[in-house]
Amino acid sequence: MNLKFLYKLGKLAGQSHRMLEQVYGEDTVILKTLYTWFKKFIDGLESIEDKHRCGQPTTADNVCQHNTTLVRWFLPQIGVTELSHAPTFPRPVTTTLFPVS
Repeated sequence: MNLKFLYKLGKLAGQSHRMLEQVYGEDTVILKTLYTWFKKFIDGLESIEDKHRCGQPTTADNVCQHNTTLVRWFLPQIGVTELSHAPTFPRPVTTTLFPVS
């Protein structure tokens, strides 16, 4: 990550922000965000990876499996025993609410 690299070079947040602006222009993080990250580095943060949080799926596969389990439980609760289409994604959305002219 560019921010950690600049911090380890001994650059200050303001200096780093100016350098990043030269490279990325308007797509640069705002100075306040830079100060936040530099504070974390000063406080000893070494990893810039997200920490695992309780209840958060770690992969998209977990989300799909969880959703499948919920749907299989929910559909019989509302009287649905069979789907009228194959479960393919993304499925085209058709509607008559907004007709195309």
